[in-house]
Amino acid sequence: LGEKENKQLFLEGEGIELMVIMIKEKKMARIKAVKVLDYAMSTKSGTANCLRFVEIMGLKTLFSLFSRKVSLSLYFFRLLIGINSNDS
Repeated sequence: LGEKENKQLFLEGEGIELMVIMIKEKKMARIKAVKVLDYAMSTKSGTANCLRFVEIMGLKTLFSLFSRKVSLSLYFFRLLIGINSNDS
């Protein structure tokens, strides 16, 4: 997902929708789904993915993670702002 073409293919292949479904499933895969979304929506070439994420109500799904347990919410918050637990 580091290349502009890959981000476009991810969007066309409904990758954003799949990642939102994986987050809703409440399985271990949701952690990886958040990471994939982070890569897909990063940089200027990920703007279309960001717009699609907002259109499909992805923010509602993502923010519901923050209303869960404190430790899980802290993990997802750190993941979102790019703090790696190995950096400390």
